[in-house]
Amino acid sequence: RAALCPERVPSTAGDFPTFAMKRQTTLGLAFLLSHVSALKFGTGSRSNQTEDCLFVQPVISTKVIEGYCGTGKSSLVDTKACDAALTPFLHKSLANRMFKDCDSWCVYDFEKPESIVYRWDEKASCYQAGGAGNPCFGNVEQSMAIDQKRKMCKDASCTQLVTAMSDQLMKRYCGDLSSTGENRGMSAKSCDEENNDAVKKALA
Repeated sequence: RAALCPERVPSTAGDFPTFAMKRQTTLGLAFLLSHVSALKFGTGSRSNQTEDCLFVQPVISTKVIEGYCGTGKSSLVDTKACDAALTPFLHKSLANRMFKDCDSWCVYDFEKPESIVYRWDEKASCYQAGGAGNPCFGNVEQSMAIDQKRKMCKDASCTQLVTAMSDQLMKRYCGDLSSTGENRGMSAKSCDEENNDAVKKALA
């Protein structure tokens, strides 16, 4: 089971976070001593010991959002995607400040900033996910978000828990709802009707 990353309060400097962390692989004393001569003469690899990168926030919280935007924007913690199944992905994007500033209507997907954007829908009070054709797509802010993602540490600590299913979610995973005749859409069902909910949960 993947462990959760420790929470970190980011810097508020600049439009996109500039804090960096040093990730170090902890070596046992015996291992270190056995490799000291190799390191001393420059023949050993040190690339896996230190890495300058931006810390990945695995979850959204009031503390994280207030670290970016102050207390006036803490309600971002409770904001939703208009497609409920995409809310966990929106939250991770917000947690890692994939937006230009705290008044921006555009948020860029943490995993796929080059292809998925979220734009605030004032009438529906939620973020609409989209791609090309969305007003947030193809602008300077998106380029900044893509660059931001490149600076992030490798995110292997945890997986987003998705509790709802939608056709849009399945297209995010697979590109389409079917490739060889199988059904991965909302109409997917179990051969045993009582397991229909379990099938949708497994797909999500």
